[in-house]
Amino acid sequence: MKYPKFLIQMAIMVLIISTFICGVYAGNGDQNASDGIYSNNSSSDKIIRHLDPRWLVSGYLTVSILDSSMEHSVSTAKVGDIVNIKVDAYNDGLASWCPLRIAAPVPKGLKFLSFTMPDINNRDYNPSSGIWNVQRMKYYDRGHHKSIIITAKVLPQAAGKKITARAWFDTLVIEPDNVMVFQSGIHMEHEMSAARVATLSVQATPNSGTNGNGNGNNGNGTGNNGTGNGTNGNGNGNNGTGNGNNGNGNSLSGNASEKLGEIANQLKAGGGGGGGGKKVYELTNKTPSTKETPSNLLYSLLLVLAFLVLIILGYFHKLREGN
Repeated sequence: MKYPKFLIQMAIMVLIISTFICGVYAGNGDQNASDGIYSNNSSSDKIIRHLDPRWLVSGYLTVSILDSSMEHSVSTAKVGDIVNIKVDAYNDGLASWCPLRIAAPVPKGLKFLSFTMPDINNRDYNPSSGIWNVQRMKYYDRGHHKSIIITAKVLPQAAGKKITARAWFDTLVIEPDNVMVFQSGIHMEHEMSAARVATLSVQATPNSGTNGNGNGNNGNGTGNNGTGNGTNGNGNGNNGTGNGNNGNGNSLSGNASEKLGEIANQLKAGGGGGGGGKKVYELTNKTPSTKETPSNLLYSLLLVLAFLVLIILGYFHKLREGN
């Protein structure tokens, strides 16, 4: 037997209504208060039905990084720049929050300078713990939106790295409401989402210049018999004080001691010290005399003469055969 469709719908509606009525008026026992559904009024036998406040809680956080003028968001910065981290809290539900504490720590790589809270009389922020104590936040009028601005400076250790700004609900308790008969003491911080993070890329610090201090050709060095100090300075040697060419200086040519050691091995005279107003060393270039003929040149001349003799002998040999 087929029942009309409207009869089935009516039966379902009657079942729903009867269940609701039984839940409100049946029984005198207390329902667990943590369920947020029923409670027994001590002054009468009437059962009061509470609204579950979790149905009425809605809110979120936002984080943004702004420049020093507070007019533009930034994603890159340099060491020493001043930036502002702005955290906004919104309560767009139907229940107020009290107590309310929001975690907004100063990111690593930033130095805390100051903070401000527009349109808030109670300004309570601890930069060490990063806790912003909002205390109470309404769901109506201007109370449904609160913000904090943290001003900080980019530190040198953040060069070449990314800085991440975060925020989340540390403590969020639903405030009792006499009109809606809310239950009090329900913590909601674990059911709320954290803010979407904001990142800041810090430019790497340029490397220092290639020109620097170092021991070079005119740097510090020890000669065979003493140590020279200064281009025309004092030299401590075996023969007293004299002018030296091996001295102290900044150079870009490498290790002066090795260079001076090579020079010292080529010297027959004293090293860096020198003695008594004399030159520390003297290099002489001896030009060969015209009377001195190198052996290689002599061998070459003899070879040429022998070649000429062979040519002459061959010439006369041809003449003899022709006669």
